[in-house]
Amino acid sequence: MKINYQGKERETAATTLGELMAEQGVDAAHAVVELDGDVLSPGEGAERPLAEGAVVAVFKIVTGG
Repeated sequence: MKINYQGKERETAATTLGELMAEQGVDAAHAVVELDGDVLSPGEGAERPLAEGAVVAVFKIVTGG
């Protein structure tokens, strides 16, 4: 299916948000995800289904000084 990931149209075989994060190599425990306008806390929403045209933005949490 086609989705919008990080502002670009992409083709994916993922059917859930968790599958997409794994496919993209994102550690979901250290990322805030916006899925179709809903902001999800780190690690939240792995089972949420993806639909054709879904809009996904990932913000990685970085710590340090």
